[in-house]
Amino acid sequence: MVTWGVTEPTAGAVGTASTYVLGATDWCDSAPASALVDGDERTAAGSEAVDALAGAAAELAVPASAARLGTRLDVGERRSLDASTHRLVATHRADDRSVVATVAFDGAATATRRDDHVDLSFPERTPVTIAVDERTADGDPVTVPPTPSGLAAAITAMSGAHSTDGPGRSHPSNRRRRRPSNSGRPSMCRRQSPPIRPASRWFPRRRSRRCSSSRRSRTISGPR
Repeated sequence: MVTWGVTEPTAGAVGTASTYVLGATDWCDSAPASALVDGDERTAAGSEAVDALAGAAAELAVPASAARLGTRLDVGERRSLDASTHRLVATHRADDRSVVATVAFDGAATATRRDDHVDLSFPERTPVTIAVDERTADGDPVTVPPTPSGLAAAITAMSGAHSTDGPGRSHPSNRRRRRPSNSGRPSMCRRQSPPIRPASRWFPRRRSRRCSSSRRSRTISGPR
């Protein structure tokens, strides 16, 4: 169970095995909020009860070993958010436990990923809802027999470390999005530009001296 508490200017949560603290600037309490993990596609074994807290802040520092804001947020990345609904999911790992904090808010903001946390800056004090889920890791070893079923069980167990409950290697939101390529489709430049002709076709061929002399001789020997 994660117990929430707020100490100016810091909002924090204390777990059973570790302390989880969120830094907040200009924090203000509000009514209790419901958990924000509904609708999340992830599942995790050993997940404990989820607590939530609602308030308002001008800045938040959310501890994170891994973070995603729609897509994965890499260290050193700075992302400007428009005035719509956003949800930051930050995973903080410590010992054999991990704390997943979900921060939901409406409005413009700037998210900057640091080495060990994510900075959220708002243009003004903005209402936020924070849910915390403390998860325990299963320390029992997995024995893999040399059979197809044993291999399938091993792949399933390995995927749990990447927030998936199946044989997928990672959750889709943790994967980098590749830029769409134009392979197989002619580009606009190629369709509009004329085809390149060989250089020899652009220059007229020189007339040989033999040909010009023969023409001259025929002109001179002709009747006057």
